[in-house]
Amino acid sequence: WLPLCNPDRKPRPQGYRAPSSSWASITQQVIIFVIADTQAICARVLRAKTVLAGLDPTGEVLAGSIVLVAPVEPARITKVIDESFFVDSDDSDHDVRFSRGTTTDLDDTTSDGRPVLCLRLCGKSWYSGHSRTSLALVAVDHRPGVYRRVGIGMVSPGQDFSEKSFQQEMEVEII
Repeated sequence: WLPLCNPDRKPRPQGYRAPSSSWASITQQVIIFVIADTQAICARVLRAKTVLAGLDPTGEVLAGSIVLVAPVEPARITKVIDESFFVDSDDSDHDVRFSRGTTTDLDDTTSDGRPVLCLRLCGKSWYSGHSRTSLALVAVDHRPGVYRRVGIGMVSPGQDFSEKSFQQEMEVEII
């Protein structure tokens, strides 16, 4: 999912609503995209959990996370512009654009020079011609292996990092 592009973007609610990987964590319209080519999926779900406020399985969520194993690429934010930010990795010769989840992600988690972990959701082959989708994640303080989603990047092969990128797989918990 990604937020619907419009000038009335709303900030992420101050109190906890849902994991940052969920569209329920923001207060605005979203676009849901479906990956038709299941062979292109790179991430594997190891486990997911939620802590509910009550007994209603469709009720309020107090906490939640998803643990994925996927190809990752360490990178740094190079430029922040409105709803977007650009990142660059050591294996790339150009910046890659990501869209921010909400306007409150305009804090130090998406500032110039900030390290991010790019996690590849789909788009396996460099030469396949299909688009690639990656999440931009920032580490959660004092919790090794735990990250928060701050953006999503959907790029064509020519806009992607490089064929040397995303060679390492890693287990990542997203809250």
